[in-house]
Amino acid sequence: MFPSSSRASPAMSFPGVLSVAILKKEGKFSSFRMSKLCLLPAVPYAHIPGFRFLPTRINTRMKEIDIEVKRILLSIIKKREESMKLGAAKNDDLLGLLLESNLQHLREHGNAGMTTDEVVDECKLFYFAGQETTSLLLTWTMVVLSMHQDWQERAREEVLQAFGKEKPTFDGLNHLKTVTMILYEVLRLYPPAIGAVRQVFKSTKIGDVVYPPGVMLFLSILQVHHDPDFWGKDVDEFKPERFADGMYKASEKNAFFAFGGGHRVCIGQNFALLEAKLALCLILQRFSFDLSPSYTHAPAVVLTLKPQHGAPIRRNRSSRRTGDRHRGKGRPGDWISRWAASALITQDVREAARKEGLVGGIFVNPEGGRGVGRREGPGVVREADWGVDWETD
Repeated sequence: MFPSSSRASPAMSFPGVLSVAILKKEGKFSSFRMSKLCLLPAVPYAHIPGFRFLPTRINTRMKEIDIEVKRILLSIIKKREESMKLGAAKNDDLLGLLLESNLQHLREHGNAGMTTDEVVDECKLFYFAGQETTSLLLTWTMVVLSMHQDWQERAREEVLQAFGKEKPTFDGLNHLKTVTMILYEVLRLYPPAIGAVRQVFKSTKIGDVVYPPGVMLFLSILQVHHDPDFWGKDVDEFKPERFADGMYKASEKNAFFAFGGGHRVCIGQNFALLEAKLALCLILQRFSFDLSPSYTHAPAVVLTLKPQHGAPIRRNRSSRRTGDRHRGKGRPGDWISRWAASALITQDVREAARKEGLVGGIFVNPEGGRGVGRREGPGVVREADWGVDWETD
């Protein structure tokens, strides 16, 4: 889910995601993650004119990180451009599609394409905006379905009726009504992006206040989604049936805008939902789950809306490798968020999504891809790339 206030670009006429495989080879994710952490203490001062230019410790560190990130991306872009000139590059991810589109635009329209700096900015935007939002959506979905076992069973029944134990298909994912309702309701209750920013371009009156052009407005998605004036007295209850007729009919005043709205609506909306449906289907096909007794419900805003104390989930399944019955164990929130974010889209779904213009690449967890199971001692199975220990019963 991407910030709807982001600048549009003529060459960015397609949705997509930054292929983590490109950056993973560079081994430089620490700089990207650190820049997000540095943003936190700077947020309270963002409204002070010129504050970002002061030589504070945080500002200095953010500048250093920005230079490092730009250096990394410029190096990747240069290598990709050289490969494209030699005809050796595969344009099956965001960066490849972006550069290919830009080159085509330059050939057709002269010097009206994107500059290298603009390509760098687009890459940063897609990474920061798409790195954890879908993972958080899946984490909150697992928490909510653990609390509401009846809806978990309804979702599993729908998935098994549609796919059985087979790989989910693109068309099948688009016909999952119960799963879609659940995801919408989770997005209403726990939107990963808690707000959207809009800039007033002409004098606008809201209530008794007139806002002149240039004023930045923060629209609180979280507050509107929990406003009883829009959703009724049961606003804080989990009721997926609100979305039985779709997201736009769930509220008379169009109060659901987890993906923003208008011509600045999230360009990753369709892909984010497709990815979430796929990951949830794979989980429901293989596991039943509930909350660990150690779970404490405490949603907290850390740029995005996260479980403050993690989301320890217990799950049961019959292992194909060992035949044992496994009970999940790991750091709070670890296996769910990492496994869900690392779920790889099957080839038929990937190709169908690309044909529909939904995705230019596959976004996987930068810290893990397809897990390879191996024994590491009596009673313990480690998923190599997921970083999660499962204790056997």
